[in-house]
Amino acid sequence: MLEGEAAPADEQRARFCVVTKGPHLRNEQALACLMARLTAFGVHVRLLRRIVGTGDAIVQALYPLAVRYFDHRPTTPAQWDLLAHRFDTAEFKKIFGRRYDPDLVIPASTAIRENRLTAGDLTAIWETGRDPIHRATLVARYGATVAPFVLQGADSYGWFRGPLPLGISRIASSMTAFALRHERLYGGEPVILMNGHVPALAHLFAPAAWVLDLGIARHGAQIDAVRSAIAGADGRPERCLAGSIRRDAIDGRLPLASPDPVTSRNNLLHCSDGLLIGAIETRALVPEQADRGDLLTEELDRAGLTRAEIERIVLQDPRVRPRHPDGHLSDVTRGVDLDRCVAEILTAVPPIFGVENGYADGLEFDVFDRAISAALTATTTVVGAARPEPAPVTVPVRHTGRDAELGRRAIADGTVAALVPAGGTGGRFGGYGVPEADPARQKALRRAFLVSERQCSSLDIRLANLRYWADGERDRLPVAVMASPTSETALRQWRDRLDEPFRKSLRIFTQHGVYRIDRSLAADVPRRRWVDAVLRDSAGRPCLKPGGTLNLWSCFILAGLLDAWEQRGIDFLASANGDDAAYRLNPAAIGYLARHPGVDCVLVGIPWGYTATIRRRGRELPIRGDLSGWTMDEAGLPVDEPVPDAARRFDAGGAICHEIGHSGEPCLRIGQPPHPPQTLFNTSQLYVRLSAVRRAIERTGTTDPLGAVRRLVAGQSFAIENKTVVVDGETVDARQIHQPLHGILSWFDRCDVLTTTRRIGPTSWGSYAPLKEPTDQHFVQLLLNQLQAHGDSLVFAD
Repeated sequence: MLEGEAAPADEQRARFCVVTKGPHLRNEQALACLMARLTAFGVHVRLLRRIVGTGDAIVQALYPLAVRYFDHRPTTPAQWDLLAHRFDTAEFKKIFGRRYDPDLVIPASTAIRENRLTAGDLTAIWETGRDPIHRATLVARYGATVAPFVLQGADSYGWFRGPLPLGISRIASSMTAFALRHERLYGGEPVILMNGHVPALAHLFAPAAWVLDLGIARHGAQIDAVRSAIAGADGRPERCLAGSIRRDAIDGRLPLASPDPVTSRNNLLHCSDGLLIGAIETRALVPEQADRGDLLTEELDRAGLTRAEIERIVLQDPRVRPRHPDGHLSDVTRGVDLDRCVAEILTAVPPIFGVENGYADGLEFDVFDRAISAALTATTTVVGAARPEPAPVTVPVRHTGRDAELGRRAIADGTVAALVPAGGTGGRFGGYGVPEADPARQKALRRAFLVSERQCSSLDIRLANLRYWADGERDRLPVAVMASPTSETALRQWRDRLDEPFRKSLRIFTQHGVYRIDRSLAADVPRRRWVDAVLRDSAGRPCLKPGGTLNLWSCFILAGLLDAWEQRGIDFLASANGDDAAYRLNPAAIGYLARHPGVDCVLVGIPWGYTATIRRRGRELPIRGDLSGWTMDEAGLPVDEPVPDAARRFDAGGAICHEIGHSGEPCLRIGQPPHPPQTLFNTSQLYVRLSAVRRAIERTGTTDPLGAVRRLVAGQSFAIENKTVVVDGETVDARQIHQPLHGILSWFDRCDVLTTTRRIGPTSWGSYAPLKEPTDQHFVQLLLNQLQAHGDSLVFAD
């Protein structure tokens, strides 16, 4: 007569649950007492449900971490450290005749399988650890010399959480270990059994249990008070507060359904110990109510988390402090009030895929989830969608004097704009041991070059080139620079020091990060749960990484620049990485697009470059060269000596590959193999027809920019990168996914390739000279000197 919904749902309350354990709280009188106490304390009783069965489903819902370590070995260094602290001792060696070894740690489910036991057999062995071990058993299993050491003159030893590394020990939340010898386990050899108590938990909830779906208001009774005053916060009833259910039961103040003793195991009920774990438990136990709102999830929604982030990250209880033994999100939110709970969750799971983080630049959660799950332990370098058919290509193309004239006219007419990606983290240049936001890694802003008797950064040089083409017209050539979260502050400070019109007109838009994986955790994550392997700092904050070169274009669209520049009459975009100090806007490439309306994009390639060291006059001499035969020594002079192939270290980057596609037409791809024959190196210098970007959006079948970008992004594969990053001052191996530049090629109907050169001459329209490593700085300066000697296209502000 008690079962059913006691009160309607209330989204102004946070959910948690109480579940009765047999046999004591099965009578209606005891349940009525429990409900009356809860109601009097200000707890909202939403639903009372009787669950009939073996109890296994309840155990999985209430103790998922205990079940995990029943099935799996520990997964974090902190857990292994705790095991070593407990068992890697001289006492362990004396008792077991060998030193502790992690190989001794066996999940109980594995022990059942490997020793051909039943769950009941294992439970019987485990339960022996709750009672003292006597002299005869010690002598029989551990030897006559061990027994006196353990007993210290007594007849028995209490090995349930005793002082010696023998018997049952609590290691961490949801993790218990039983160090023992037993003739039915591995022939009596030493073993450390993990969570062997789990099979017996189901009996506590069989043949039936009552579930109370409860709610508490923001400013009413708090979860820790409910546990302490109503349920009893300690699993041992004698240690609970007087007046609590558990304490009153042993004090004879509660009508019980059974005369069996109330013990630490049969302790009447389970009560959620936090609002997050309460939401998780209640949804699992009352699944048909999972979609009903509650105050916690509503608060997370208002804070910007998407439904997918709430359901598939937060409510999965991820491990958020991997170097802490109790590091799950439910651990850090245990017992705190609603506001603190929300704050802790948002620290560990900030909004990534919603409006607060720019919709992750069009990367939907489902797409990311599939890609990062595949990348977790992947041995391939590409995951995700099948590689789309790229655009047809003519290679190589040659521009003409007519093209240059057409390009100059387009620039003068104000139909050309410049995009400058400057979001790279500069690990090779500034050092992977330096934090990504450190000025040493902001290579595009590093004032490393002397040009026209002034100290300049690569971005200063880029602006000087754009001033040259603006020819004194304030708004002739609009510029937008893409930042990343680690470069945005420095870029805005740089812009604030610019001359007009750039100080006000230069647009900075920011790409947004997604989760990285901690490679030290990836291999041990059960069931490919990437949420447990996110790279985090000691406070639990995740380490984020923008999604790659394709972000330039998805960010460009979502930032509203496509719409704005269309309205302004822009026809062509010129783009090159911000650290490419030798790039100069090439009017002939613009003119080529103007003269060939069927071409959507011109990509600039260059012969594969290399670094090498040759021996000259008894010393090692660093040089640069490429496969066209161009060479340069550290004085800027050609190198006469032959450079052996074995001495050449080629650039790392994409190869512009020309192949026959599915349609039988020549196609363009940007691949990753090192300097394959008959290919060019991808400079990432790109000239794009703006209407082709609009056409790509229209072809997605939606006019919504966000929806269109999401479809374009979802159609691309992801490259896997292993990187070294700095977290809390220490270097960590990370794994991340990104979408490289070649993804945009499939947006277009035709892409052609122009070739540039490192040979500087009177007719050069710049070259290609990025800052990748510290040694690049000297050779980039040599190329800049040569460009200046031939009349560089730069105008600096006064």
